[in-house]
Amino acid sequence: AGVTPEQLDDLVRRLLDAESLVTVVVTGMGIPGDEASVTRAAAQLMELLAREQRSTGLLVLGEKANVQGALDVGLHPLLLPGHRRAEEMTAGRDVARVWGCASLPGAGWSFREIFSRATRGEIDALYLVGLDPVKAWPQGLCAREAVEGAGFVVVQDAFLTETARLADVVLPVRILGDRTGSLVGADGLRRRLQRVATGPGALPQDDEIFVELARRLGQALPAGEELEREMERLVRWPRERPELRRLLPAARPVERPAWSGILLDASPQLFHSGSVTLRSRRLQRLSPTVAVRISPADARTLGVETGEALRVATTERELLLRARLDRTVRHGTVVVPWHSGRGGSAAALVTEIGAPQAVRVR
Repeated sequence: AGVTPEQLDDLVRRLLDAESLVTVVVTGMGIPGDEASVTRAAAQLMELLAREQRSTGLLVLGEKANVQGALDVGLHPLLLPGHRRAEEMTAGRDVARVWGCASLPGAGWSFREIFSRATRGEIDALYLVGLDPVKAWPQGLCAREAVEGAGFVVVQDAFLTETARLADVVLPVRILGDRTGSLVGADGLRRRLQRVATGPGALPQDDEIFVELARRLGQALPAGEELEREMERLVRWPRERPELRRLLPAARPVERPAWSGILLDASPQLFHSGSVTLRSRRLQRLSPTVAVRISPADARTLGVETGEALRVATTERELLLRARLDRTVRHGTVVVPWHSGRGGSAAALVTEIGAPQAVRVR
């Protein structure tokens, strides 16, 4: 990673001498390799450095707002509300007592399994909420095949996205500034979300659609104060600072196969996937256009300056993007956001998520 032993020794001294420590993992800025492994390693480091006289913490910034809140209430195939493991029988019984009915046994399907099954025609109904995988995800062509392969597709979103154009039914909802509810930050604290504007038309919120859809299917979902009481029983949001969870020992690193070429770091952009932010003129002035970030050394070799055009290509596809010199980019690596909403993104170049991707740059 270009860190010298002397710099590492200096960092170790600083960590050992610090009165308090917080590690911030910014997943939306691009971390070469497996972001989940980096996050686990950071948590294990904080656990090692914790002691009675010193507090430690870990903040993980996801690409979009309220990722932590979604995990807290169990919106993950491996989890139930309150970070209970879905495969644990006692966890299922705890949730069943509150819900008044049994939860589904075991873990749910990952998005890869859902899309794989949909492509094979094994999914009768696919319901996508606030997602535009056809436009924004790596392997967008595979996502299109999955959406087209599902029997019946519902998309619930604030805008008519590329995925929504393929749906059988589109349910429009309010945008963030026109909603009420709550958000949970990376610090684990729950904060109230207040409406700041009222949009045209009487559009519903996501939760209102869920409640009404359940009612028409003969199932009453809790809302308002009743929902608050249920979440209070199932999810314990901290009033001040969340306690650090105990962690398992680190796994041995997996040997990667040898490869040659320039490494493509296909990274999400923090809080800017383009599904909503590209539709705001003010936010567009704050966020630069999509560019390929390249180290000054590689830029000198290619004879390119900031703002000039670069072609980034694989054996199948090619992107024409503006260059941006960046001292934080490692030599032999280029960084391209994988979502942009404009089509000029690394999503078109990625063939296998999580695997090293070599590209040609000229």
